Amino acid sequence: MNYGSIRLSTNPVGATVYINSQNKGTTPIDIVNIGPGIYNITLSYPGVDSYNFDTVVIDGKMTIVQFDFILQEVSEKHIVLTGTDLIKIQPP
Repeated sequence: MNYGSIRLSTNPVGATVYINSQNKGTTPIDIVNIGPGIYNITLSYPGVDSYNFDTVVIDGKMTIVQFDFILQEVSEKHIVLTGTDLIKIQPP
């Protein structure tokens, strides 16, 4: 069996990464030697809602995930989080 990898980065850095509910560390992080398949990823950042999605790992490829947390000030007491993500697959 071949293996792939996942590269996760966020802006700002320091989001906690969970893959299939297992804590893998904080961003930026490379998860290497992972079997091909579909994985559930959760990105958790202090003080905001977690972001949850599925991604695919392909034999011999690196899946790159970039998530930008965008903080928008709504009032003096409230901050709203919106976000964008980019997922692409490329050779390692």
